[in-house]
Amino acid sequence: MIKERRESPRIKKSFPVYCTSVGKGLLGKGIGRNISREGLGIEIESSFSLGEDVKMEIYLPSGKKTFYSIELIGKVVWARKNNESRRDFCNNYFMGVRFLEIDKEINERLVSL
Repeated sequence: MIKERRESPRIKKSFPVYCTSVGKGLLGKGIGRNISREGLGIEIESSFSLGEDVKMEIYLPSGKKTFYSIELIGKVVWARKNNESRRDFCNNYFMGVRFLEIDKEINERLVSL
C-alpha cells in the first residue's frame, strides 16, 4: 500500500486555473483537477519546469454556476507530458504545484470545500 504524503485531503473538482511563471513571464491556462490546503494538480497547455515558481489565479466553485477567484504562489513539484491529450483543450501537460504562501482567509475557503 502506498502511503499518502499529503497532510490534508485532496478534493477532486474541476476548475479554471491561469498560471504565470514568476520571473519568466510564461503564461499557461489549465484546468485544476484536485486541490488541497497544500497544493493542486493541473492539466495545462504549457510546460512549466520542475522547481519553477508560479503565480496562479484559481477560480473555485462557490455555488450553483458561481466562482470566486484566489491568487496563490506555488512551486512546481512534478510535471509530465499528457500522452492522452486530445489537443482540443489545454491538457498537453500535467503538473503538481505546492503552495508557498497561503493566508488565513484563503486557507478557510479551501477548508470549506
